[in-house]
Amino acid sequence: MRFDIAKMDRKGRVTIPSYIREGMGIEDGIELIISLDGKILKVIPIVAEKNAEIYVSMKDVPGMLSRIINALSKNSVDIIFSQSHTPERGKIAFFSAIVDIVNVKDIKKLKKDLHNIRGVFTVKIAEKRK
Repeated sequence: MRFDIAKMDRKGRVTIPSYIREGMGIEDGIELIISLDGKILKVIPIVAEKNAEIYVSMKDVPGMLSRIINALSKNSVDIIFSQSHTPERGKIAFFSAIVDIVNVKDIKKLKKDLHNIRGVFTVKIAEKRK
């Protein structure tokens, strides 16, 4: 694994080395997911032609997250980045994801399939196009 040390400027900007940009297909204007995992900063490029943000609130019960993932898979959704958390154990949980929907044939069917999962409270899908 190769690494470089980069400096951040006063505005919080960091230059990604050209060999990394080229290797990952990062071009001018591309959106990046930036997340913090403990003390590790993660930067994930969104290179999908057609993507969406999905938010689901649900009952916190065993197996619920796997049912959500199964519905996404059956609708040809490719997860780029996801996270889930449970503010009230046994009561409510949240799932959010940035996904590639280029292969999704019917976004309304996807939303309906997620809504039809027993224990799902709300579903929001925000489509984004390049």
